[in-house]
Amino acid sequence: MKDVYSAGTPKGKDAAFKANYPEMTDQEILDEQWAKRKSLVYDHYLKPKLVYDNGIVKYGYQCRSHPNNSSCLITRARYDTATSNLVNHRDSCEKKVTPPAQAITAYTNGGYYNKGELRLDGALWIAHRNRTYKIIADPELVHMFCVANKSVVLPSAKTIVRDVIRVHDKSILVIANYLQGILKKNFIHLSFDGWTASNVKSFFDIVVHHANDVGDIVSFTLDFAPCVLGLIVFLYSLTCFTGFENVILANISHRRSLGVLRFLVLRKGYV
Repeated sequence: MKDVYSAGTPKGKDAAFKANYPEMTDQEILDEQWAKRKSLVYDHYLKPKLVYDNGIVKYGYQCRSHPNNSSCLITRARYDTATSNLVNHRDSCEKKVTPPAQAITAYTNGGYYNKGELRLDGALWIAHRNRTYKIIADPELVHMFCVANKSVVLPSAKTIVRDVIRVHDKSILVIANYLQGILKKNFIHLSFDGWTASNVKSFFDIVVHHANDVGDIVSFTLDFAPCVLGLIVFLYSLTCFTGFENVILANISHRRSLGVLRFLVLRKGYV
């Protein structure tokens, strides 16, 4: 093994380092070094990429928490084994140093989390499971998250409300295009469940269903339409938006106690 640090210049050190890995490409050398890493500080970064700087091969370490931020890219000569610059960024990024006695530290695998993904999953969970928005601030729930990651930052109830609205708005066109594709080869069905109670406005829950290629039922909740007038407006909007040529209402059953309308069958070009 050649002594890298005996060379007087950065290019000389890089050449001496390269000589220790004969017949290996720069990428193969990087892969081998990354596989043999031992310091936990590397868990804060994505796998480094090759950076060529004036004839010297360097490794670029991108922060996991900021994968698209060039200011969080730490470069280091590949022959340099010091980690001080990596440690300094990690400490400033995570805002604190975890006590050694803590069983699960912020630097081990699993300590990192994607803040955007957490917000999206929270919005989907609350909307899909009909939870109240304030549940995100439930003390026991917050404590559970903090047990898993001491540095976790949960969104507020108001943020969840905005996220649910954003997800809904972005999903409308995607679902409409998806259903138009289904109509080219199959039927889709709409079901309506109505609720009525004293001093409560009546409304319909509108759900679209279809069978996929393996026979499973796939469903989407489209909207909640208040009373019959809302239903009429919704159907008119649906025909205009999706391009249905005919809308056939079949097997309508009405129960005064439940207010149920079911089996609206739609098919493009149905005669």
